[in-house]
Amino acid sequence: MTTSTGDVVIKGKNVTVEATSGLDLKGATVKITGSGSAEVKAPSVKVAGDATAELSGGATTTVKGGLVRIN
Repeated sequence: MTTSTGDVVIKGKNVTVEATSGLDLKGATVKITGSGSAEVKAPSVKVAGDATAELSGGATTTVKGGLVRIN
């Protein structure tokens, strides 16, 4: 699906996007918002900010791991 003008909106009760090899989401600004919760889950997860990165929680922030390194 390609559009050179206008927006593309996909709506549904449940929407699944599945790739058998790889999935890339790209944009000048990329947002993932869940009205109840949002989850990223995989055997290995990496989050990196080339300039800055922030982790925050409105109430409690929990960081767990067998070994947690800070700096």
